[in-house]
Amino acid sequence: MKKQQKTVWLLFAVVIIWGLIGYTFYKRRYPTIPESKIHVVSKSTFKKINESKSFYKVNGEYRDPFLGKYPQKKKVVKRKIKKIEVRFPNIIYNGMVEGNNTASYILTINGQQEIVKLGEIFQEVTLKKANSIEAIVLFQGVKKTILLEL
Repeated sequence: MKKQQKTVWLLFAVVIIWGLIGYTFYKRRYPTIPESKIHVVSKSTFKKINESKSFYKVNGEYRDPFLGKYPQKKKVVKRKIKKIEVRFPNIIYNGMVEGNNTASYILTINGQQEIVKLGEIFQEVTLKKANSIEAIVLFQGVKKTILLEL
């Protein structure tokens, strides 16, 4: 055989081998599913299958090989939230007064009317936020929203 004929035969053999390798990958990726006959079974013959059954159990309590100690269980601390009953004084939001780029708000607390700015304290009531519709006040750490009364 000539050198050129040997090269052609080797090239042909390489193409066939790679073709077989590609065919096996294709068959593994997309296997053919044989058609099976469907049997009609009545509902009374089905058995319940326990799906949550595990074949093994992992024991989490083992000795740490590096520290030589057993793991300690974490303590869960439940905190109780104490609700503080705060009796708000009688607060009425009467409106706002604007002038010279400052805004003041009119509050009536326990019958006494006062013009208050944001952050000011009057009879232990602090004005936190306010606009033309509502005011948010703070009394003994509890916030309350008061709507405008006309």
